[in-house]
Amino acid sequence: MDFKDEIKRLGEQFINRKDKVTTEEGTKTSFVLPFIRVLGYDDADPNEIVPEYTTDIGTKKGEKVDYAILSNEKPIIIIECKHLKEKLDIHKTQLERYFHVTDAKFAILTNGQTYRFYTDLVAPNKMDIEPFLEVDITNFKEIEVLELSKFQKSRFDSGEILAEINANKINQNYTNQLTEIIKNELNQPSDSFVNFFISKLSIGSVDAKVIEKFSPILKEILQKAINEMAVFPAQNDVKPVSEEISKLKASDYTNDAIKDDVVNDITEDSSKSTKTLLKVTFADETVIFDHSATETYVKTLQKIGLDKVKALDILISGVPLVGNTKDAKYNQRQLSSDTFIMTNISTKDKIKFLQKISNTLDLGLIIEKIG
Repeated sequence: MDFKDEIKRLGEQFINRKDKVTTEEGTKTSFVLPFIRVLGYDDADPNEIVPEYTTDIGTKKGEKVDYAILSNEKPIIIIECKHLKEKLDIHKTQLERYFHVTDAKFAILTNGQTYRFYTDLVAPNKMDIEPFLEVDITNFKEIEVLELSKFQKSRFDSGEILAEINANKINQNYTNQLTEIIKNELNQPSDSFVNFFISKLSIGSVDAKVIEKFSPILKEILQKAINEMAVFPAQNDVKPVSEEISKLKASDYTNDAIKDDVVNDITEDSSKSTKTLLKVTFADETVIFDHSATETYVKTLQKIGLDKVKALDILISGVPLVGNTKDAKYNQRQLSSDTFIMTNISTKDKIKFLQKISNTLDLGLIIEKIG
């Protein structure tokens, strides 16, 4: 059983047992200790796990955090547990006090279902206000489990984890700042921003009047360019719309009630058409966003694995979603001599079936309708 499966099993156990756990001690025994074991630590070894670890604060004696995970006799992670029905936010201050007086660089606040991980990126030895990682063992994403796996005993490297967290934070800060800068420039272009684009043109000298006149024009051009990029994302395998139209045959669409997205989306003047697109994000952050909802739908099924989808035995109007034969009535995408994908459904139904597959296979897909 790999690490992800072990976390999934803990989530299933939580759901099955939570109604019978009525105390904080029960939460520790039934949920938190098994979580610690999954991380690879031996809760029976006092060299690794110390319950009720003393964290005396100044003159205030007898302060104890629920668990401390040790390495070389020093705490590396402290864990404060609350009853599964308690809200964690109101107990964060208590954990902050414990964190301040220990050598641990990581602190966990949990109610057995949600695990919030904290460190001290903002100020040394002062626990950050926001957790850098939060995992709900009953509803998690693969990326969260990947981050959580770094806290396994066999992989734990405090310096490496902190360096990565800090780098991610810096990247996020810069990303947020640049996003705001771009949004502001798009809404109200600055003189220097306008001048940058004017400098690419051969229009002679540039003064304040030229910049003032060009500013609203640039704003409109940029908005139009962004809209076009959203509808037709740049991809190597995207074919011109005219090429797609040339391949269409009336005989391929015998059911007038339901049309393929390619027919629905393309008008005579493709530059004025409004398309409904799909964007699918996988748990590993792979994004599929193609020039039609059907293309995204087909490529998503291929990435999931057609054999896995076929095994689900999903029927649409009596036709297998992934089948071995061509249907005489409904439109399908033929991938090989014996592989056909049912595409003769609306974008709304494509979303519905992709979500059903994601839920059944626990894929954690994020499916968005664009347009």
